Amino acid sequence: MDLWKNFLKVNFALSHMFRIRNMSEYGFAIEYLRLAALLSAPDIRHVIDVAAGSPWQFPLAYKDAYGLQLSGVDIDADAMNRNDALDFRYEGDVCN
Repeated sequence: MDLWKNFLKVNFALSHMFRIRNMSEYGFAIEYLRLAALLSAPDIRHVIDVAAGSPWQFPLAYKDAYGLQLSGVDIDADAMNRNDALDFRYEGDVCN
């Protein structure tokens, strides 16, 4: 029983040292939330990236790993052309 109590004590201490606030400073929390967004909808195979002139916010490895097709929409066609992650590009303003 002492071993179990020591394990819980150490686990509790480490958990407080490695709070979510610290994780977010290094981007771990953001990456976890991105992955959770994909895993929460396993049937999705087509993703639309609005403001696709900027790089896609997920790591490109996710695209292949989950078999996703990525469509981009942006008002700036030149910016989208520089985004190699896009499978399809649609020039337009989503606000109008």
